[in-house]
Amino acid sequence: MFDEMGLASGAALEVVERETQAALLHAMTEGYYRHWFAEDGGAILAGAGVMIARWLPMPQEPALFRATILNVYTEPALRQRGLARRLMRTVIDWCRSQELACVQLHASDAGRPLYEALGFKPTNEMRLPLD
Repeated sequence: MFDEMGLASGAALEVVERETQAALLHAMTEGYYRHWFAEDGGAILAGAGVMIARWLPMPQEPALFRATILNVYTEPALRQRGLARRLMRTVIDWCRSQELACVQLHASDAGRPLYEALGFKPTNEMRLPLD
């Protein structure tokens, strides 16, 4: 996914993969990361996950937990077949079942049309790299 978006390749991508595996194993063990896959005959075709984080309440969002959708990916040859849409609906339904008030994500250019179609709205988030 990161390689396709031009964000990492080679050694940098290997570090991301190694650190992500360790972090997700810990998060799944602790119960604050869930992941769903679309499979066919044991082959993973697409996936999507959600990370739950404790958060301070705000007047417009009094919930103590925030859900962030991560790692939405469909194999390139299988895109535009509804796999990501079905996974996203599953993740959103699960978040509702957990009584989470809101779910957020960072959209790639390719994913933005799907997320907008599902009702996601742009926010006022800003970022300052500290390197």
